[in-house]
Amino acid sequence: MTSAVFTEKLGGPIDIGWTSLRNIQEVMAILNYPQMSGAPRMSNFNKAKYQTSRQLAAAILNTGFGTAAPRINWKGTEMSIIEAARLALRIGNIDDIRYIGNVLDEFNNSGKDEWLPDWKPECWNAANPKLAVELGIAGWNRVKP
Repeated sequence: MTSAVFTEKLGGPIDIGWTSLRNIQEVMAILNYPQMSGAPRMSNFNKAKYQTSRQLAAAILNTGFGTAAPRINWKGTEMSIIEAARLALRIGNIDDIRYIGNVLDEFNNSGKDEWLPDWKPECWNAANPKLAVELGIAGWNRVKP
């Protein structure tokens, strides 16, 4: 499913602020980094960065299904939570990264799954966590801290 949204709906790279995820392997590396065998111990900053990056990638994939990202007032400017997360990750303030990560987590777990009526992925398969981690390992070298 994630692969279908990435390739068919989003059509390419996902901007997560500090880097772009260029292929499904890199997307899976971000989404599955806690399960990656041999993943290095991370500093508190990198933990916050990766947790928020994971939430941001999930939010972008969710919007690929037509679920609109809510808008918030971020530092005096109204913007979508996706724009705010990209900005926070680019700037690199740990408190901002943690805050927006929590906002993204609420959005991703809100249960608002609004499927696009004109699109069903061609490969509608059950989730395969083992394959997701294997794909993630292939993309890990470019997105690791």
